[in-house]
Amino acid sequence: MTLATPSPLVHRPCRTRGSVKEEDVHARVAAQPAGRPDRRYRRRTVCRKYGAQFFVADRSNLAAMVTDPVFMVVSAAYFVAFPLLLIALVALYWRQAGRAGLFGAVAFCAALIGTVALAGDMWFDAFAVPWLVQVAPAVVSADRSGSLLMTGWLVSVVLFSLGWIIFGLASFRSRVFPRALSIAVGLGGLIGFKAATAPWGVALGLAVAALGFWLVRQDRIAHAKPALSAPEPVAFAGPR
Repeated sequence: MTLATPSPLVHRPCRTRGSVKEEDVHARVAAQPAGRPDRRYRRRTVCRKYGAQFFVADRSNLAAMVTDPVFMVVSAAYFVAFPLLLIALVALYWRQAGRAGLFGAVAFCAALIGTVALAGDMWFDAFAVPWLVQVAPAVVSADRSGSLLMTGWLVSVVLFSLGWIIFGLASFRSRVFPRALSIAVGLGGLIGFKAATAPWGVALGLAVAALGFWLVRQDRIAHAKPALSAPEPVAFAGPR
């Protein structure tokens, strides 16, 4: 989702079967009877327009897309998800550190570094790219193959994906979490190789959220058991 990434969110405008040009939208709205605007139609049109921009790409309209207000809001929200992912990673490792061993520590460090690196990439997309396109439009068409920018992007996505894959494996080996959820984290890391472009990071986010939900539920059960199993005091009669 950066200038270094062949990103659907950054590089392509709306070119899908359901896409609608803005001129067509205005023409259809103007052709409707006065005083009875079809709000549902306009909402559907807006959803199709921006939904297509979100999932479909075209390098020819990069400058227009990155300065679009909807794109900027989505990019900022996508960036916020990565610091939250970091917090979740620390919490998950803390719960299994004693049983994860050296392999778990290496996995945690790799996932931590990769997530920090990709979070920086998302920050750049959300806040730097729109300004950069306005002040230096030539950067859009510049050749980035073999550049330091491409190298940095590749290192970020590889570390992010590999780190979460082995973190899922470490969780699977430690048996602290349900194995199905640990596998889901590893698969989310595999899919997360393309997490720089939405919606490929969603799978990992859902897997981590499921683990968090399971931990909260387990904590509630653990706190409820002592209250239910606490023995009642027994009074003994003393000698008369």
